[in-house]
Formats: sequence, structure tokens, C-alpha cells
Amino acid sequence: MSFDRYFFIFVFGFLFSTLLCSFFSPGFTFGLFLLLISFFSLIFLKFYKEPYSRVFIFGFFVLILSFGVGVLRYEISEVASKADYSNLIGKKQVLEGIVFSEPETDGVSQKFVLTVNDCEKECRKVKIMTQTDPYPRVSYGDKVSISGNVESSDTLTGDMAGYKSYLAKDGIYLLASFVKTKFISSGNGNKLKNFLLRVKNSSISTIKSQLADPEAPLLVGMLLGIKSFSDELNNNFRKAGLSHIVVLSGYNITIVAESVMKLFSFLPKNFSLGFSAFGVVLFSLMVGGSSTVIRASIMALLLIWGRLIRRDYSVGRALFIAGFVMVFLNPKILVFDVSFQLSFLATLALVYLSPIVASKLKITDKFGLREIIASTISTQIFVLPLLISKMDTVSVVSIFTNLLVLPLMPTIMFLGFILVFFGFLSKILAWPFMFLSWVLLSFVILVVNIFSALPISAIPTNSFVKISVFVIYLIFGAWFLLRKKN
Repeated sequence: MSFDRYFFIFVFGFLFSTLLCSFFSPGFTFGLFLLLISFFSLIFLKFYKEPYSRVFIFGFFVLILSFGVGVLRYEISEVASKADYSNLIGKKQVLEGIVFSEPETDGVSQKFVLTVNDCEKECRKVKIMTQTDPYPRVSYGDKVSISGNVESSDTLTGDMAGYKSYLAKDGIYLLASFVKTKFISSGNGNKLKNFLLRVKNSSISTIKSQLADPEAPLLVGMLLGIKSFSDELNNNFRKAGLSHIVVLSGYNITIVAESVMKLFSFLPKNFSLGFSAFGVVLFSLMVGGSSTVIRASIMALLLIWGRLIRRDYSVGRALFIAGFVMVFLNPKILVFDVSFQLSFLATLALVYLSPIVASKLKITDKFGLREIIASTISTQIFVLPLLISKMDTVSVVSIFTNLLVLPLMPTIMFLGFILVFFGFLSKILAWPFMFLSWVLLSFVILVVNIFSALPISAIPTNSFVKISVFVIYLIFGAWFLLRKKN
């Protein structure tokens, strides 16, 4: 058995054990027990000389070892969740800390992550998801004090249990709701991140000064992943199956990387790949370079690298290595980070399925149209089941709306970047790009409004549909293994 097969066995075992640990907690003892079994299986190799038996036993050793490593790594990541926060929760108090995340505001309140130094027992940094009044406004890097009650995220039950897991993947286990905030000082955060957030906020202001509603909020959503349009339009996007284009997801970044690559396919290959990589990096910088964006950008850059060396197999291996490293560093992203899941599936589809779909399409390849449509179809096939499982409704018309809209995404984003750049300099210079952006954005909104108005545009999902998603991905996995075997 080759090294590659042993590698994929180890990765599979590690990811599968991490998946199980996300729902069940076997404990450190079970992980050590698995390592002990793997050690004894390795000893058995000394007593077998027949090659087939040795291959089988060594494969068993790798699989059990990977299970043990996965269990132990997940249990280590759970240590913080089991830490003693009794000195912080259950009582009204005043805490000083640094605003760790860019605040989200809805006009009624503002929400941000606050890091405080807890040195009562041992000095440690503790993250608190904080919700306060909309004023005074705070920014990333501000030092503030909050007064009020702090609660454990364990109080989130029922429909909010998913939010608890979402917070846990970022190491947040405490909540402070509707506390009073007092500003102390500014400029205490990371200088680079602070600069990137200023660029992001300036970009939003520039877009809103050039375009009106609803085109301006839509472009802000596409470029920066910030939803700021009306509830009615937001609902229409959901019905039309296009919500993913206005949220910050790995799927967005990956499909844009592939589309930009094809959009500039008429240029020499290194130039088209360079434009694509530049687009990914520029996007990451504009949205603030969060951990979610970085993970998705790594996936997209791997895809570009694979196209550069013309070896799908190599980029596939690199994709799994990157996925393994990311999950090892933060095991909770495997189940609780939708952006990671979308970016991994989208990149997998572009590497393995898109070439097959492109070879079957009997349409022109001018301007990379065939490849763009193949990329759209492939990624939809791989990510649609996941999107269905995460939503209360499933769009019946999503395949049609995505085919109409996604090929336009790289052009809209490219025009958006140029609009922001020239908007900083002069409204007159930005006007042509503003007009072209308005035309395409208006078309997207028209598609959304037409398809969302259809009587059967979306239907509610149920437990059976969500369970069947697991079966669908098992089928995808079987197809992938069979293809690699052949």
C-alpha cells in the first residue's frame, strides 16, 4: 500500500473521530486506550512475514492511531469549555477589556467580543460575547469597561444551542447581555487589523455614496459579506436560493477565484492565475482578514496553485492536507464552521467534478463561459445539500437563479473593487464603473424578485430532508474514493 493511501486513511480516521467527538464526548481515557491498541497492533507486525497480512495490520495501526489522535485533540480543545468561570458569572460586576472583534450594530444594540484578563486564580485571557446599547459606539481595539451580569453559554438551550456551538469554535463561553459600556481609550488592538477595518469601513462609505438602495447594500454584501438591505429583499434572496452571495462564506471566495481565473483565460496562464490570486488576497484584505476568511482564502489559493501546476491530483492532496491542518488546529470548525465546510466542498467540486462537467457541456468556450458554467454547476451539486441542511426552507429555483447570477459574480466584484478604488479619488472617474455595476446589480435584483415571487419558489425542509443530506455526502465520498481507485 502506497504512502498516499496510508495518508488518506489517517486523515479519514482523524476527521471521522473529530466528527463523532463533536456530538459525543468519549474522554481522554478512551483516546489513550485507542493509542494503546494501535501500539500493540504495531508490535504484531514482528510476528507476521506474509506481505498481505503486514499491509492489513499496518493499515489497521494507522486507522486506530488516527482515531486516538482525533479523540485526544478534540478533548484538548474542550479544556477551555470546562474551565472554571465561577468568579465571572452569576453576579453583577465591572470588567475592563479590549474590543476583540468589529462590533455589529442593528440600530437597537451593538454586539462585539470583549477580551478581559482574569487573574483571580491564574492569569488568562477570557472572551466574552457582549451586547450593549448602541451608544457609546465602540470600535475594534477600544479599551472599555462593562457593568452588568455575565452568564455562561451553557444557558443557551433549545433553538439557541447551535449558537452556543458557533461561539465555542472561537473559544467564547461567556455572555454579557445588555450591559452598560464606558469608553476608556482607543488604539489597543492589532495595528494591521485596525488598518484593514478602516479600509473596509471607508469602502462601505464610498459604495453608499456612489449607489442608492437596494444596489448599494447588495454590492456591500457581495464584496464584504455585510447584510444591510431590507428584510423583504433578504427574504426574497432566501427564496431564490441566492443568500450565499451576500454572506461572507468560503463558497463565495472559492467560486470567485475560479471565475476570475476563467474570466481572464484569454491572457497568458500566469497572468490569469495572478489576477485570480490577487483578487482573493484583495478580497481578504477588504473584509478584514478574519480567521474565517483566511481559511477560505487558503482553499482558494490551493485551487489556483493546482491550476498552475496542471495536476488535479496534487491540489487534491494539498486540499486534504490543508483541511487536516486547519481541523487539527481548531477541531470545532469541522462541524460548527459553515464557511470552512462550504469552502472545502466548493474547492473539492472545482478540482474533481468541474473538469468532468466541462467536458460534457456542448457550449462555446469564449471568454471561459463553458468553464464558468461548469464551475457553477459543480459547486452547486456539492454545496446545495449542505445549504439545505442549514436552512428552514429549500429553494426550488436555486439552480436556475445561480446559473443566471453566479457567472456575473466575478465581473460585479471586479467592477466593485474598481468603483471603490476610483471612488476614493473622484466621483467623476468612478462614474462609468458605478453605471456598469448598477446595471448588473439591478439585473441580479430583478432575477431575485421574479423567481422569489413564484408560488413554489421555496418549500420548508423537514428532519427527513436534513438526515438525507448525510446519505448524499456518503454517496459523494464513495464516488470520490472510486474515482481515485480507478
